[in-house]
Amino acid sequence: MTPEQLFLVESSVAALGPVLDDVVAAFYDRLFELAPDTRVLFSDDLVVQRGKFTAELAFIVTTIRRHDAFVATASELGRSHHEFGVQPEMFRTAGAALLDALAAVLDDGWTPALSEAWRLAYRLTAEAMMAG
Repeated sequence: MTPEQLFLVESSVAALGPVLDDVVAAFYDRLFELAPDTRVLFSDDLVVQRGKFTAELAFIVTTIRRHDAFVATASELGRSHHEFGVQPEMFRTAGAALLDALAAVLDDGWTPALSEAWRLAYRLTAEAMMAG
């Protein structure tokens, strides 16, 4: 990722601020639409899960520039996801769901450059998670 792409991702999370939970809610809706079989990996009450995901997403995005912290955090997330039954092939679907959710919430603010920056940030995160 270029510094400009990192800035785009970081600034988009900062701009989302109070509606970041809307992105996460849209993510889960889209994930369960794309891969209904993943629903069994989550409790019936997604409120707590959404809160965790919102916090982790914001933290991951703000640590990408600090490589050691980013890799350590993403690796730990990968280990915990593996323990919950997440398989490597699920990361592709989750990435598509996240990008779709961001596009839906950001609407006209979702530019090709921002889309590419998020795609790369997600790929880095997913690779670090799977390595963990």
